[in-house]
Amino acid sequence: MAGKQGLTIYNGRLYLLAMDKGEDIISSIELSKSQLLNDVSHIIEGRKDAGVILVDPSSQYILTNDKQNQALLNEILKHSEVDEEFDKAHSFIVEKDNKQYQVTESEIQYLNMTLYTYVNKSELTEKMSNLNKGFLLLTLILLIISILFSWSINRMIHQPLNKLVSLFRSYQNHSDLPTLNIRQEGEFSYLYSSFRDMAGRLDQSIKDNYEHKLALQKSELKQLQSQINPHFLYNSFYNIYRLSKMKDLEQVSILSQKLASYYQFITKNSEDDVEFEKEYKHALDYCNIQRIRFSNRIHFEASELINQMKCVLVPRLILQPLIENAFEHAFENSQQGILHIKTVYEETTLLVVIEDNGHSLSDEQLLYLEQRLRHPELVGETTGLYNVNTRLKLKYGEESGLFASRSHLGGLKIEMKICDKGRGTKHV
Repeated sequence: MAGKQGLTIYNGRLYLLAMDKGEDIISSIELSKSQLLNDVSHIIEGRKDAGVILVDPSSQYILTNDKQNQALLNEILKHSEVDEEFDKAHSFIVEKDNKQYQVTESEIQYLNMTLYTYVNKSELTEKMSNLNKGFLLLTLILLIISILFSWSINRMIHQPLNKLVSLFRSYQNHSDLPTLNIRQEGEFSYLYSSFRDMAGRLDQSIKDNYEHKLALQKSELKQLQSQINPHFLYNSFYNIYRLSKMKDLEQVSILSQKLASYYQFITKNSEDDVEFEKEYKHALDYCNIQRIRFSNRIHFEASELINQMKCVLVPRLILQPLIENAFEHAFENSQQGILHIKTVYEETTLLVVIEDNGHSLSDEQLLYLEQRLRHPELVGETTGLYNVNTRLKLKYGEESGLFASRSHLGGLKIEMKICDKGRGTKHV
């Protein structure tokens, strides 16, 4: 024993030798094999398929806590390489019986022994595997919760909102409101019921307002029919008298016939709407009467009607007030008056353009007229151009009505537009 130091084996027992610096005194301590193994086994505490091996490189003495797994021990020792200068732990993998073991080799210098620890690799990754499974389970749970939350949000908020939007669109398109089971709509049932009540009150209000305006429109039409201008009638009779004195029987015949046709149309109360052909003929009768009255100082041109516009139903007495305005304001002091009447029909829009060459219309008057025609609600008058404009807008909408501008002839240009989109007129 004198030549040894560190851990040594004598008669099957373990001794720890220690020498002083002069190597004159040697002290020894006997170590318990079981206690030594127990101390190093704390490294693998809690592992089932694991063990420790203590190897004395010089004597090849082996201490292990797993003597039954001798084949694995031999495999570990076979893979190990003892290095006298080795002072750091390193690890390697050993396979045995379709199992992989993580082996760690470390040098215990003060014992002059090598320590091997081995652990089944599946045990090392077991917690990580469990963690991965837990993470996957948590992800699955969160996904299910997200799906359920999205479904509930869609059912409780998105679907009711879509139904509410559908109600608005149906009401906007003047179609029947869809039937909804309000009891199944939860918090939105109040909105649905309130919307239906509001829509009902609004429809009733629109109906009452429309009926009121319709009654007002009819009363204004009756007023127009009863307001036969006495000056126009007196002048017409005087013209007949004058032509008779001049023995111009042909003109007397024409004027009498036109007057009869004119007053027959204006006093007829049976129809609110008439075919455009009749309304147009009445306007031309008025032009011919005025042309005779002005001793042929007035020249007018009127376009021919096409078949598509002849049978269009329009409100009565909408053309004659426009032409009357030209004779009263443009031709009163004119030596040679010119009046052009043009009709155009495209799809569902009827356009009548009336132009004169009057010189009394200033730019300020034209601007004033344009503004009052654009905003009929600001106009207090219910006769003439303003009456026709209001009637057309009430019946056909804001796109229809009268529009004023400067004529290329120098006077006033009035465009009467009727956009019939199923509001009032019918084609026969």
